[in-house]
Amino acid sequence: MSYNGSGLFNINSSGQPVVASTLITAATHNALTADLATGLSTAITKDGQTTPTANIPLGGVKLPGVGAATARADAASLASLQDGAGTYVATVGGTADVITLTAAPAITAYAAGQTFRFIASGANTTNVTVNVSGLGAKALTKNGTTVLAAADIASGTIVEMTYDGTRFVTNSVVASTVVSSFTAGTTGFTPSSATTGAVTLAGTLAIANGGTASTTAAAAKIALEVISAATGSQVVPAGTTGQRDAAPAAGYFRYNSTTNTFEGYTSAWGSVGGGATGLGGDTVFQENQLIVTTSYTLTTGKSAMSVGPITLNGGVVVTIPSGYRWLVL
Repeated sequence: MSYNGSGLFNINSSGQPVVASTLITAATHNALTADLATGLSTAITKDGQTTPTANIPLGGVKLPGVGAATARADAASLASLQDGAGTYVATVGGTADVITLTAAPAITAYAAGQTFRFIASGANTTNVTVNVSGLGAKALTKNGTTVLAAADIASGTIVEMTYDGTRFVTNSVVASTVVSSFTAGTTGFTPSSATTGAVTLAGTLAIANGGTASTTAAAAKIALEVISAATGSQVVPAGTTGQRDAAPAAGYFRYNSTTNTFEGYTSAWGSVGGGATGLGGDTVFQENQLIVTTSYTLTTGKSAMSVGPITLNGGVVVTIPSGYRWLVL
């Protein structure tokens, strides 16, 4: 009768149990040995001579002592998982851009979900492909289908990638790495807030990207319109009277294109320098405007001079502090 389907082994009941002083017949003995042979033949032998013919539930108990997996069909122990067996690839070949991986054990086909890790042998210079177990090169991308840019993978970093059915995708790009040098043609960069020390630029960085597009201090000032030329003039802001600062502070200086004069601000806007220049370079005449367009208070303790006739616009008041003396020519 052997096993009953629920794990219970039943002995043939014919002539069983044996009674003392009763003859054991051949039929009884043979039935017993036949049941024993059937039961033993159904059991799994410890030396591997027999194999299961159906799934074996373990009933919640552990399966200790499992050896390290070496083939794809081997059961994996917790130790194998912690050691990265089958996913960590130690043998990396090819170049930094054309990578070959020798997985152990080797895979026989790509399948969506396969994940591998390896140490990059160098920094990539362009887009990257990966060939695992000689099955053919596949693109290595980031953020889905975005191809890798130069230096996305740094030399010596651990790269983890997962096959999506078409390509390998990685999140191991060097997105937060602080770059300390740039080659000519670099269009821009965002340094880490933790960056310390100098940043070296081999070439120029465009003004639109935070640079000066220059390699010398003088050229940088010219490019940023701070000076007109290395031996030229300082460039100051220029604009109309209506374009003056809404809330000026003492020390502001600009060129007023409405009055065609330089002007500065202390407690009010006032004309600064400027005059006619003769052919020989001699400065002879000091010029001033003839129309006062903004109310103004002369500064106490200072002298003031102007050449008329002078006209005050409607509502404009010029205040003269006490103690001033007038001289009219």
